[in-house]
Amino acid sequence: MIENNKENMSLVDKVNLHIDSTGPHYEHISEFQTSFFKSVYKRAFLQVDEIIGNFKQDSRNGAGRYSLSYYADSRSGVGKGFDRFCNIITFAGKRGSGKTSAMLSFMDSLKHYYGYRKTHDNDLFYLFKSVENPLFTCLDCIDGSLLEHGEDIFKVVLAQIYQKFMDLDEVGVS
Repeated sequence: MIENNKENMSLVDKVNLHIDSTGPHYEHISEFQTSFFKSVYKRAFLQVDEIIGNFKQDSRNGAGRYSLSYYADSRSGVGKGFDRFCNIITFAGKRGSGKTSAMLSFMDSLKHYYGYRKTHDNDLFYLFKSVENPLFTCLDCIDGSLLEHGEDIFKVVLAQIYQKFMDLDEVGVS
């Protein structure tokens, strides 16, 4: 007969492991301050802020509008070219280290940054320095299996940009 009282239970019997899913874990921007990925999110926000800062404000486009002309820093010696302009943020790490979770959580925070800032300005994880109220739109994630079958990444991205444009045009966003 096996006794099932608390005194006779081993430590292993007391451990309860609950796994919701094996896919990416999404964190809301409100969780970034206490997240395991806090430094990753901070660095990604800093990189986006730097990218935004590489564009100059054009007063002819109205207040808060930014032109697509690149502002070359005179210290770089690049002139007006895009030679040293990097606008890609990477999430690197070993398999299973949380790259996808961090990237998708960050992307979601950018998508909802403008609205979240309006209601949570005091406890916002990061405030952009280059622009006051940035509004972001994001493309869908690209399924890596598409690329295994010879699909051109440029065509996939171009199709997503076109679809995003059509969606925004449908709802009348300018």
